[in-house]
Amino acid sequence: MVFNTIDRLREKPEHHRRRVAYGISALITIFIFVVWLSVHIPGGSAPVVAQAPTETEESSESPFETLSRGVASVYEAIKGMSGDEEIGSFSEEYERIKSQVEGGDLEFFQGDSANPAR
Repeated sequence: MVFNTIDRLREKPEHHRRRVAYGISALITIFIFVVWLSVHIPGGSAPVVAQAPTETEESSESPFETLSRGVASVYEAIKGMSGDEEIGSFSEEYERIKSQVEGGDLEFFQGDSANPAR
């Protein structure tokens, strides 16, 4: 049925096809607007405006602390998914690599990564 309608529409002149295309796009736009309006018009039991956080909900940590806490939680989640319990925490791994660099077991090159110093 839809394909027959499209085939008949292809036979019509271009100005008629444009009129149908504008009409369909207008109907879709109106539908989206009605859905948007029904979400934003108060009338339900849920409040439309969010309440301001209380003092206990406000965070006093810096954005860097929030980011590092988030990265640590992702690391722990990945570690838990892999089932590899031998890997310690991030700080333990950092200290292990740091001691290897300081002990000379690992060489640390500074400079351009495209042209490493040799």
